[in-house]
Amino acid sequence: MFVHQLSTSIFSLRAARRAAAIVATMVAVLTTGSAQTGNDGWDNRFGWYGATGTVFTIDAGACDMYIGGQFTTGSSTPNNYVARWDGVTWSVLGDGLQGGTNGIVHAVEANGVDLYAGGSFTTYNGQTVNGLAHWNGTGWEDVGGGVSGGATPTVYDVVAFGSEVFVAGKFTSAGELAVNNIARWNTFTQEWSAIDQGVNGTVYDLHIQGDWLYIGGAFTEAGGIQTNNIIRYNLITNQWQQFGIGVNGTVRGVAAQDTLIYVGGDFTRAGNGNAPHIAVWNRLTSSWSSVGGGTNDTVHTLELRGQDLYVGGSFTQAGSINANRIALWNGTAWSLLGGGLDKTVYDLASCDLTLCVGGEFQRADGNQTPFVAQWDFTQWSSLRTGESHGLNDESRTVALISNGFYAGGAFTTAGSTNANYVAWWNGNSWEELGTGTNAPVNTITAEGDNIYVGGEFTQAGGAPASHIAIWDHSAKSWSSLGGGVNGIVHTMLSDGRYLYVGGEFTQAGGAPASNIARWDKQTSSWAALGSGVNGSVYALEIDDGNLWVGGDFTAAGSTTLAHIGTYNLSGNSWSSVGNGLNGSVHAIARSDESGQVYAGGTFTDGGGERLDHIAYWNGVIWKSMEDGVTEGVESTVVNAIAVVEDKVYVGGEFTLAGGIPTGYVVLWKESWLPLGSGVRGYLPSVKGIAADKDKVVVAGDFFSAGSQPSVNIGIWYAPTLSVEESENHHQSFAQAAPNPFHGSTRITISGLTTSTQNKDVYIRILDPLGREVMPLQNGITVNGTFQVEWEASTHPRGIYFAEVRLGDRVNVLQLMLQ
Repeated sequence: MFVHQLSTSIFSLRAARRAAAIVATMVAVLTTGSAQTGNDGWDNRFGWYGATGTVFTIDAGACDMYIGGQFTTGSSTPNNYVARWDGVTWSVLGDGLQGGTNGIVHAVEANGVDLYAGGSFTTYNGQTVNGLAHWNGTGWEDVGGGVSGGATPTVYDVVAFGSEVFVAGKFTSAGELAVNNIARWNTFTQEWSAIDQGVNGTVYDLHIQGDWLYIGGAFTEAGGIQTNNIIRYNLITNQWQQFGIGVNGTVRGVAAQDTLIYVGGDFTRAGNGNAPHIAVWNRLTSSWSSVGGGTNDTVHTLELRGQDLYVGGSFTQAGSINANRIALWNGTAWSLLGGGLDKTVYDLASCDLTLCVGGEFQRADGNQTPFVAQWDFTQWSSLRTGESHGLNDESRTVALISNGFYAGGAFTTAGSTNANYVAWWNGNSWEELGTGTNAPVNTITAEGDNIYVGGEFTQAGGAPASHIAIWDHSAKSWSSLGGGVNGIVHTMLSDGRYLYVGGEFTQAGGAPASNIARWDKQTSSWAALGSGVNGSVYALEIDDGNLWVGGDFTAAGSTTLAHIGTYNLSGNSWSSVGNGLNGSVHAIARSDESGQVYAGGTFTDGGGERLDHIAYWNGVIWKSMEDGVTEGVESTVVNAIAVVEDKVYVGGEFTLAGGIPTGYVVLWKESWLPLGSGVRGYLPSVKGIAADKDKVVVAGDFFSAGSQPSVNIGIWYAPTLSVEESENHHQSFAQAAPNPFHGSTRITISGLTTSTQNKDVYIRILDPLGREVMPLQNGITVNGTFQVEWEASTHPRGIYFAEVRLGDRVNVLQLMLQ
C-alpha cells in the first residue's frame, strides 16, 4: 500500500497534485508486471551488439577488455568513448556515462586496478584532463596536467610498466615539462620526465620488451639520432638503437618476438628492400625483410600470441591470399581468420580465450559485429548481452500498428537486420521493408496496410520516390506518391481521404507548394494549401475541420503566423492562433478527451505568457503546463507529443519538467510525472513518441532507458495496477513520523496480524525516479512493533519514498524532507 502523508495545508495544491502523481508513478514502477520489462517499466530487449562508433583501441588484459574510440555505447552500456567488457556484460566507468570526452580516445592501457585513457580530448565530465585520464577504480582523474602544445595535442599510445607510464603522440609538453612527443609519468613521485630529447615527429605506437621501449611513428630523428620512423630506447642505460635506415613511411604497429621485430604501417620499403606495409627486423643479422610479400594496404596493428603474429588494417590481401582486414602470419605463411572483417581494423588485443578486434567494421565473417568483435580461434562473434534489438543510429519517428510498430531514422541496422532507415518491429524482432530508402526517414504515418514514409530520401525500394513513399504492409512493396515533393519532409498526417505533408519544399507533384501540401488518395494528385507558409513545417494536427500547422515560419501569404497557425479545410484560409509563439514549434497533438491542443518546441513565450517549451491552447490563450520543461544539456526543445485519453507524453531535450528531474521523456496528467528514470546518452534526445493504453514507444538518440540497455529505441509499459488497486492489495502496516520532517524521521511497523508476524523486513529509501538513495534496513524478523530512523540531514530537501517490504507485502511511504 502507498501511504500518502503529505499535508496539503503546508504545501500548495499544485505540489499536492504532483506528489499524488508521483505516488501513482511509483506504483507503476513497483507493480508493473511483464517478462520483458526491466528497470522502471522499460523493455530490456533493445541493447546493442557492440559499439555505435569506431573503436580505435583495445586492451584485453586477463580477458577483461576495455575499448576506446569515437562512440557513445558499448553494447548495452554506455560510456562515452570508453567502455569495459568483462566477458559477459558491458559496464560503465563512473560518471563518464553522462559527459564523455570532447575528443577521440586513441589509447587505453589497463594496469591492475589502474586504467589510463589517452587521446585528443581536453575534458572528461567537465574536468580538465588534457589528453590523458586515469581511472583509479572508482573515478576518473587528471594525470599531472596531461599533455599540451601544438595545434591538436594528442596521445596515441600509453604503456604502463611497473610504476612508470609511458605516453606518446603529438605534443610538446607533459604537465609543465618540455618534451618532444613522448614522456614518462612516475606513479610514485607523481612527476613527469622526458625520454632524452624525444622524437621530432608523431609517435603512434609503443611496445616494451625486456629493458627496451620500441617506438614507431612518423619521425626522422630520435634523441638527436637520424632514424626513419622506428627506433628503440633502453630503459636502463638510456641509450637509443636504430634499425638500419628504418622504413620509408609511417609505422603504426610494433611487436617484438625474441630476436625478431615486426613493424606495420603505411610504408612500402624497409631498409633497401621492398616490404609493402609490414616488415621484420632480425637482430641477429641486423637486416630487414618483407613478411610473406606484405599486404596491399595499410597495417594499423600487430598482436603477437606465442609464435603467431596477428595483423590488422585496411588491406584485403596478405601475400597471395585474399584476407579481409585481418590475417595470421605463423612465421612462414599467411592464413585467414574466417571471412575477416568488412572494414578497417584499428587495434587487436589477445587474452587466454580470445582475440579481440576493434575498428570501423560492421560485420565479421558476414555476422553483425559493429565496431568490436572477438575471434575464439575457430569463429567470430559479437560482444553482446541479453537481447540486442537496438538500432545502430538514431531513430526519429515511430508509428504504432496493431501488431507492432514502424520506426524510421538515420539507422541502417535494426538488431541483426539490415534495415535502411526504416524497419518494422513485429513484437519480437525487426523486419526490413524491402531495401528501405536511400537516406534518413523523418516521419511515418500508418493507416491500415498503408504505411506512409517521409524524409530526406529520393528512392524507396530502389525506385524513384522523391522524399515520400508508401509501403504496403501486406504486399510488402513500395510505391511513390505522384512526383512527391522536391525537398525534405518532416511531418505527415492522414485524415482518411487526404495525406497532409509538411517540410522544406517548394513543389508537390511538380506544382508550386510552399512547405505544405496534401495528397488526395482518391484522385492520386497533389494540391497546395493556399499560399503555404514561409518557413519549415515540423508538426501537423487536425481539430474540428482545422489543420494545425507548426514550424519555423512567420507568415502564410499576407497572414501573420508566429510559428503556429491553422488552415480551415472547408474555407481554405489561414488564421493565427492567438499571438502565436516566440520560437519554433516541433510537435502538436490534440486530446480527444478534453479537446485541448498541445504544442511543443523551442518557444518560451506566447502572448506574454511564460510557457517553457510546451503549452496548451484553451480556445482563447496559450496556457503554461506547470513550469514546462527546462534544462536541456545544449539546448531545450520539445520534439514529440503523444496523447492517450488524459495522458500527454512529451519527449525532447530537457532534464526537468515542472522542476522534477526527468530523463528526456515525461508524462503530463494534471502534473508532471517521470517515466521511470527516462533515457540517457551522450547529448541524448527523444525525437518521436507513439503511445496507446498499454505502452509508449520512444524514438531518439540515446543508449539506455530505465538505466538498462536501450539503444536509440525504447518501450515503456503502462502500469497494470492503479493506486486504488494497490491499496486494496496490501493494507497499511507502515507509517512515518514526523512527516514532513527536518533532519530525521522514524518509520514504524505496527498492527501486525498472525500472517504478517515472523517475517523479514527490508526498507530502502528511493528518490522520485525510483532510484535507490540508500538501504535503511536489510533483513530482520519482526514479531511485533518495529521502528527504524532515517537520518536525512545530509540529503537534499524534497520528496523521497520509503519502500517497506514485509515478506511478500509492500508499503511505500511518501516522505517530505524540508
